[in-house]
Amino acid sequence: QHAQADKVVDEWLEYTVDWVYSLRTRTDNLRAEMQVLLKHNKEIRHMELPVESNSA
Repeated sequence: QHAQADKVVDEWLEYTVDWVYSLRTRTDNLRAEMQVLLKHNKEIRHMELPVESNSA
């Protein structure tokens, strides 16, 4: 009885650790994507600026 309870706890812990790890990985990926997008937007804005100043 006690051994089975330990097994359940072990499985639950393993599952929780996997879930937390995958969640953290997903968050890191999202953060990296956001940084790439922000950097890309800055470059686009930087390229657009001279065009706007020329047309003004």
